[in-house]
Amino acid sequence: MASPACTELEVAMMDWLGKMLDLPQQFLNSSEGPGGGVIQGSASEATLVGLLAAKERTVRRLRASNPDWDEGAIKARLVAYTSGW
Repeated sequence: MASPACTELEVAMMDWLGKMLDLPQQFLNSSEGPGGGVIQGSASEATLVGLLAAKERTVRRLRASNPDWDEGAIKARLVAYTSGW
């Protein structure tokens, strides 16, 4: 179920929190910088988002330094180490 109004409210709230913490402008959703963010519903969701972001960053970095490498081949070789807990 999509809720654009809730998303807009969340973005505004995160900006308010960032301003309250006196974060630099680049960390806010309202800035043109890479900052911003949303609240995840659980630790599992936050972990998943973190892993997806790390994968995307790694693929971009490797493609930038090795343009002839295939994105699918890079992703196939990525490994995530986790614990059993």
